Amino acid sequence: MSRKPYKFWKKGIGTFIMVPHAIVKSDAWRSCKPNAIVVWLQLSRRFNGMNNGRIVYSCREATEDVRIG
Repeated sequence: MSRKPYKFWKKGIGTFIMVPHAIVKSDAWRSCKPNAIVVWLQLSRRFNGMNNGRIVYSCREATEDVRIG
């Protein structure tokens, strides 16, 4: 029997990206440029709960997603 690993895959419930306060308050986060933060958010979107360590995201994909050069 195959179980769905996460509740957000149920019909009608959307996904979200949770950014913990510890990350937002860190000096590293505050020193990031806005483009770097947007790329981090785009990279976080690719995590589906089961692909940790196997997320493929190239520089070319990042520039297309964020529309930067």
